[in-house]
Amino acid sequence: MTLHFVGNTSYDEKQCLDRQANKVRSRPFELLIDQTGYFKKPGVLWFGSQHPPDALFDLQKSLGDKISCCEYQPETRPYSPHITVARKVIERPETKPVNNISWFVDRFVLIESVTESEGVRYCVLQEYLLG
Repeated sequence: MTLHFVGNTSYDEKQCLDRQANKVRSRPFELLIDQTGYFKKPGVLWFGSQHPPDALFDLQKSLGDKISCCEYQPETRPYSPHITVARKVIERPETKPVNNISWFVDRFVLIESVTESEGVRYCVLQEYLLG
């Protein structure tokens, strides 16, 4: 689940993101994954929560506030927390109920996406504990 997408960054910008992310103070929380959705224009199938906890929005805002000094311009649209399940889905799939998944969130990570001939590989660069 993406909190902030920062795009391409230099080494110095990554160092700034790391320093600022280490300053984030937030409490762990429970996230209930209980719905599916589809973004038509980008063709994205996703899982999400009908009632995301305030703690998730607090974490997202706190991180955005901290990293805004790192050559990062925060998204202007309201935060829409979701987990991308599939990309380039041409037609809206049949909606099926989701078995509720309880996800205990006690950390967030800085991830780098690396494009390769086989597709995109995601590498965790740093982990930040909550609480």
